[in-house]
Amino acid sequence: RMWIICYGNGILFYDCVIMILTFVVNFKNMKKEDIENRVLEILKKVLGLINETSKHLNKQDIETWDSLKHIMIIAEIEMEFDIQFEPEEIVEMDSSGEIVRVITKKQ
Repeated sequence: RMWIICYGNGILFYDCVIMILTFVVNFKNMKKEDIENRVLEILKKVLGLINETSKHLNKQDIETWDSLKHIMIIAEIEMEFDIQFEPEEIVEMDSSGEIVRVITKKQ
């Protein structure tokens, strides 16, 4: 994703690598609130919840959060935070709070 953005702006690929590495370092020092906000943005985008204002999203309460969307959410989060989840973690991640908990555990 970063390469496409950089390519579109005409920035050299080398600069993009530096930007990616900078983000990874910053993720390790992110506040929990910042992680929560990024997770909510991803959930709202993938699930099509444009007008959603709640800060606590739960798989059981959202009709569009099916197994395919769940995989899409996991993929987006793994790209955004440059992390990989274990299968057990993926199964546990059924709410925004649980997703944040798993991410912060990996910091």
